[in-house]
Amino acid sequence: LNVIAVRAKATAKRATEPEVVAKNAEIIAEQTARITRIIQRLLDFARRKVGGPGRERVNLNELSLTTMELLSSQFSAGKVKTRLVRAEGLPAVAGDPDRLQQVLINLLLNAQQAMPEGGALTVETSQILRTRPGLAEGPAQRFVQLEVADTGGGIPPEIQDKIFDPFFTTKKGSGGTGLGLAVCSGIVKEHDGWIDVESAPGGGAVFRVLLPC
Repeated sequence: LNVIAVRAKATAKRATEPEVVAKNAEIIAEQTARITRIIQRLLDFARRKVGGPGRERVNLNELSLTTMELLSSQFSAGKVKTRLVRAEGLPAVAGDPDRLQQVLINLLLNAQQAMPEGGALTVETSQILRTRPGLAEGPAQRFVQLEVADTGGGIPPEIQDKIFDPFFTTKKGSGGTGLGLAVCSGIVKEHDGWIDVESAPGGGAVFRVLLPC
């Protein structure tokens, strides 16, 4: 809805530019279709027709590029400079592209909201070899890592283990529900992965989504 609202406003402001109108209309249509799919899943959940995520090959390089393009107007309006670093030869992951895009959109919008005066936002993909959390003695596996780093205020250590809890929010009074990161965590777990979080050395926060290759 955020994407649709911003694109609609941009269309109204630049209504005499056919290319801009056509591009924004295309994005609005795409996001409306995505909302429809998400609502259908919510209805299915309410009826207890819960299933795992759809499984197809997902290229996180492509997903990160298209998602950042979708939010480009928000970043520009918020004085956020963006940087996308995509690893060459990145393996695909198995999953639902709509749900994985929802994770990235939530992380990117959270990052922007953490920089109300503007700042820098970096998204980077990579392939790493590591063991799963809690399985230090287990074999190392190949994972695709999607990192989102901002230059905001960071996350205090005392709440880093709470931010993925449902209804926990630091945005009380500003419309925060405390569900965004809980939803992200749930979707990533459905994809057999997890999210790491830490404060960046120079300030800000770093979220790393890890999914098996």
